Amino acid sequence: SVLPAYILSTLYPTPRNLTLHEQRGCPNREMFSLAIQIKALPDQSIKRIRMSAGIQLTTLRHHSTLPQHSWLTQLQDMFDVVDYPVQGYTPLGVITEMHLHLWDCAIDY
Repeated sequence: SVLPAYILSTLYPTPRNLTLHEQRGCPNREMFSLAIQIKALPDQSIKRIRMSAGIQLTTLRHHSTLPQHSWLTQLQDMFDVVDYPVQGYTPLGVITEMHLHLWDCAIDY
């Protein structure tokens, strides 16, 4: 590869014939899809953040690294929501739901 090792992609298209996706009749799917819902539920005193991600026909290239540099840790940190204090306002509790769906994926270790 011409790229330095630290630039190699973490997610890349799964090579053909590595999975059974062609037998399922859906060859042109998107690699990544994401939906996020943020909803305040004042009667329950909570704010719900719901994220759903779909990863299809994708290979994860695993890189051994320190935990704080891991892509998964960084993704989790993105949802570490903090409400700053405002006088006279009681912030809602936060519930974060994360749904991850994987179809025809592989790990390159």
